[in-house]
Formats: sequence, C-alpha cells, structure tokens
Amino acid sequence: MNDGLNHAKFKAEQMVIKTNINRNEYSSEHILNHIISQSNIDTFNYPFTSDISGILVSDSRSTTLTINSKMSRGRCNFSKAHELGHYFLHIDNKSSIISFQDVINKSNYASEEELQCESEADMFAGHLIIPDFVLIEFLRDGRSFSSICKQLVISKQALRFRIKEILIYVYHVAYWKAHNIVINFENMHLQAMTILRNITSNIPASTNNLLDSVQYNFDM
Repeated sequence: MNDGLNHAKFKAEQMVIKTNINRNEYSSEHILNHIISQSNIDTFNYPFTSDISGILVSDSRSTTLTINSKMSRGRCNFSKAHELGHYFLHIDNKSSIISFQDVINKSNYASEEELQCESEADMFAGHLIIPDFVLIEFLRDGRSFSSICKQLVISKQALRFRIKEILIYVYHVAYWKAHNIVINFENMHLQAMTILRNITSNIPASTNNLLDSVQYNFDM
C-alpha cells in the first residue's frame, strides 16, 4: 500500500473519529450526511444514461456532488464517499473550478496518475463508510455478512473488499486464504464466521488451526 493510499485511509478514519458516531448506530448514510452537511456540499441525484457513477464540481462559491440514481442504494453511498475523497484529497485550490467525473468501469482511466487518484478516492470511500474499528467490532461480535451490509447500507462488493483488506494488511493472512474466508463468510459458512471472530478477538492458537484447514475445507 503506497503513501497516497495510506494517507487516504488515515484521512477518512480521522474524519470518522471526529464525528463521535457510536459504532452501534453507524451507517454509511449517517456519516455521509454529516460530512456533506458540515462541508456545505450540494448533492443531487440524476439518472445518467452512460456509466457515470458520480460527478463532483467545485469552485470558490460552491461544491456540487451528483450521483447516478440508477445505481443501488449501497453503490450510491460508495460513490458519494468516493467523490468526497476527491474533495478532501485532491482539491488544493478551491478558488478555481475543479471537476471530477467518475465512471463504473475503471479501465476508462488512461494514465497512472488518474488510476492513483481514483484508487486514493476508493480507499478513502471504503474507510469512510466501513472504518476499521467498526468492521472489526462487528466481526468480533459474530455479525453475519448480510447484517453488516444492511446496517451500514453498503454493497456486497464494498464489504468483500474491506474484509479482505483487513485480513491481509491488519492480520497478515495470505491473499488466497483471505479470499476464501470472505467468500465463505458471505455464503454463511460457520467456520468462516468463527475464523473472523477469532482473528479479530486475537485468539491465535485456535485461529491458526482453523486457517491451516482453509485449504481443505473451503471451496474457491
């Protein structure tokens, strides 16, 4: 994870902490509405006919965020958080007109600089709507995949990515094992839920035994 991504993660998590929202009441829409209101950003929904997911336009007078209303509720929330990532990470001079137009298909971004910028906005979004401390507590409490998605009002794709990220970068689980654990957790396998609860509760002995069995007991 490069410096830009680490900065995006840190920025999002610091903003979450400052809101003092209780984890039991945490949802993506709660944090998004709070930040958008505090930042005086105007938001709109529009049924774009192309694969545009969101547009952010900012100048010295105002900032406008428009989201594709054809997307699912969870996907809309991620796109809002993504545009906020651009706002807080990539706008240095608010006196000039700056715009970001984001699309669902990331292959449309041509340069390495564009891809880095979009990756940073994605990282910010993921940690804003699913912060580490909230997700770890939910996994420690034995919450199911579907119940986490429902409370946080997020897409399955976003939750898959964040659980895998935590397993790899926080708990140092091998990529293929993290992948299998997440897929089986989503499919309500009891062993996957037990592994996640043990890992986040720091129970190394039983966790290691369960991780050793992942290769044989889980399907790719």
